[in-house]
Amino acid sequence: QDKMEANHILVKFNPNEEIDFILLSQMASADFTVIRENTIKGINEVSGDSISINFVDNAIDAMKVTGGVVGQFIPDKENKDITNTIVYKANNIYYNLSEEKTFLTDNAEVIYGMTTLKGGEIEADLNLNLVESRIKGSILPSVASDGGSPTYGNYMIFDLKTERGNITDGYNKIDMGIFRGDDFLTDTNEDVYIQNAIFTSCDLEIPHYYFGSNRMKIIHNKEQIVARPMILYIQ
Repeated sequence: QDKMEANHILVKFNPNEEIDFILLSQMASADFTVIRENTIKGINEVSGDSISINFVDNAIDAMKVTGGVVGQFIPDKENKDITNTIVYKANNIYYNLSEEKTFLTDNAEVIYGMTTLKGGEIEADLNLNLVESRIKGSILPSVASDGGSPTYGNYMIFDLKTERGNITDGYNKIDMGIFRGDDFLTDTNEDVYIQNAIFTSCDLEIPHYYFGSNRMKIIHNKEQIVARPMILYIQ
């Protein structure tokens, strides 16, 4: 059962006297059920300044929420793919319920377990259990785990089921130094794998020196770097 609340509600009916459109304004909120193949996948709760809802065949087809949007997806206990509550924030959010996709734009943020994903534009696909983050304006995609230093890049994809993510053209400033690379991959142990990696303590765009490697691994709990081959570049 879906629930919608607001200070003002406008309901539009089609010629068959079925609900066609609903507009909720001022302190709007909605709780709706995500169903796939007659199985409940979870409950989505969202609030914002206004919510517009389109219906098709007496079912919610799409929703748009604007103004300080805060929401969470609470997975059903029978949902084996997603086990943690997904908390998300953005200035604007669009839901395509038929395809189970959510689009977050402007100051977008998704929190899943101990992992925080940010970006100018984020797309969450609950059918494939994937979250993609892209550049919008000057906001770069980033991912951080357990309050650690975030890794930035031009594009990011994160798998909610395996809890592994990949970042293209990545950059990370960890306690031991600065890392850059073509692709960053983070696993559930928070170990980081980098393709065409650079490691340095110089924060200049073109560092005075750096260690370079085709493949590099950062072992999180030991603060160690493993690389092959490792080459020192000076100026």
